[in-house]
Amino acid sequence: MAATDPQLSELIEEEFLKCKICFELYKSPRILPCLHSYCEQCLEKLLEKGKGTIYCPECRTETCVQGSVRNIKTSFFINGLLDLFESKRKKEAVCSVCVSLKQSPEAASSRCLDCADFLCRSCAEGHRCSKLTLSHTVVSLQDYTAGRYDEEARLRQEQHCHSHQDTLRFYCNTCSTPICRDCRMLEHFSHHILVMADAVKARKPQVEGLISSLDNNIKSIGQQEEAMDSMIGQLKESQSTIQDCVSKYVSVLVEQLYAQRDYICKELSDFVQQQEKSYLSIKQALHNHMDSAQSTKDFSRKVMEMGKDYEILQLEGMIQSHIKRLQDLNIPAAEGKMPHLVIKEGLNKESVGKQMFQLRFEHHCNSLSHFENGDIIIADYKNSVIKRFDIKGKYSISTSLMNIHPCGIAVCGEEMSFTSKAFLYNTKGEHSDIHRIPLRGSHSLYAIASYKRQYRAVSEGTACTISLYDLKKRLVGRVQPYNYLVGDFSYLAVNSREEFIVSDTLKKCIIVFKKTGEIINVCESAGPGKFAPSCVCVDHRDYIYAIESGRIIQLSPKGEFLTELLNFQDWYMPVHITVNPEGQLIVSDHVGYIMIYRINPYE
Repeated sequence: MAATDPQLSELIEEEFLKCKICFELYKSPRILPCLHSYCEQCLEKLLEKGKGTIYCPECRTETCVQGSVRNIKTSFFINGLLDLFESKRKKEAVCSVCVSLKQSPEAASSRCLDCADFLCRSCAEGHRCSKLTLSHTVVSLQDYTAGRYDEEARLRQEQHCHSHQDTLRFYCNTCSTPICRDCRMLEHFSHHILVMADAVKARKPQVEGLISSLDNNIKSIGQQEEAMDSMIGQLKESQSTIQDCVSKYVSVLVEQLYAQRDYICKELSDFVQQQEKSYLSIKQALHNHMDSAQSTKDFSRKVMEMGKDYEILQLEGMIQSHIKRLQDLNIPAAEGKMPHLVIKEGLNKESVGKQMFQLRFEHHCNSLSHFENGDIIIADYKNSVIKRFDIKGKYSISTSLMNIHPCGIAVCGEEMSFTSKAFLYNTKGEHSDIHRIPLRGSHSLYAIASYKRQYRAVSEGTACTISLYDLKKRLVGRVQPYNYLVGDFSYLAVNSREEFIVSDTLKKCIIVFKKTGEIINVCESAGPGKFAPSCVCVDHRDYIYAIESGRIIQLSPKGEFLTELLNFQDWYMPVHITVNPEGQLIVSDHVGYIMIYRINPYE
């Protein structure tokens, strides 16, 4: 019987007979439970010795081999195909009968499909005539190697027992393994044994049913694969749609940002023009006033130098009246507003379109304090002015200081005290005299605080000393903490118990000490991270508040860290704080933008 496919040998070699690990023909093939076969030696290399398991290289199925790959079943199917393939590769085979009879081997010309022997011409004739082999099928070697008898050869192919070398003719149902006649009579004697053909006949329908059931699985997997292709297509389509949407959205945002830029720049230009016009008007008024004062001075001087006695007496009243009028003339101080850009966080279409940028026009603020009635007092260093507002932000009084630039400021009763360079100034506000007191040293900054209505305390910076001045502008004492010689007392407060709270910006700490110099506590940390305190103040309960790295913290009256009250996280940078008698925390930044918070009692 001739085989149907002359190319079967090549298909068998490529599809079935090469190990997927070494890519050579199988040697002692073993089949895993996942139906993938590999050489025994190749599986030895995959065996995880400690775990006694093998992971299939193709599907990663785990197989427990109990320490040895020999416990994996031999692939009889692969072995049978190997035997057929190897026999067909022998193009110049010699006669198997001659070799077994130890005769000079002759070239084979035929092959017996039943005995699986190569035969020379004379042995083939004898094979056909022998009574024992009369029914055997002997075919020409040329036809056999050409693949014309592959199917018939497979039907006659037999496997032999490794233990007894006999043909495997039976099947042990108990052990689920093929056995030979000797195995049946020995180790499998008490087991349930079937003839091989009966065993196949009984099991083949079940196996074929299982194979047929795979059709539904394959169909389902195919459908799922198609679904995956569809989802990939949808994914790519979504990607393209989102990219287009993002591009359009960003284009809209960019257009709105440019529109905001144009709007803000125009608003800024208008403000600058208006302010410049106001400044020029005030400047012209000042210039005219100065010219009038100078001409009055020159004329009066000439009268005094060149005038007759009666002329001087005649003009005395007019000169006095005019000079008094010039001295009483009050030119309004310029509103020291400066533009300040605010950029709102949280980029979105609404914020960009409406409120992404905002200009604020605020006064420069170098320090602030409060009156007993709660009014806020601001020292504007750059514009040489002190301004007073009520708690609702309503402007009340402005005190122009001409060329004096106030730094620290404090209120003692109704009198305002401020420092500028190395001087302490005292005034009661608009139209009142300004008294100046020289301070010790030449520090860049003198912090100031007041104690009730008794005295002002002025910090002397790196001298680590606090000088006390009473209401009559007299120096009444100096305070220095014990053995505290190095530091920079940049900010100062005094509590109701006459204890001094100082922020040392050199040593990065807050010191609380008594008037006697006794140190009560030194606070050097307020949670994780570096500690960099700046402005400090106290409330009516003597709790301490301090600005520290963009946040406001609360300390106990003894200077122990209690809690973080506010954390502005870069959107607002507090510079000065004070607490009024109503328990309201007043916070300002460097341009005078003020926020007011009510402090809940600390439990």
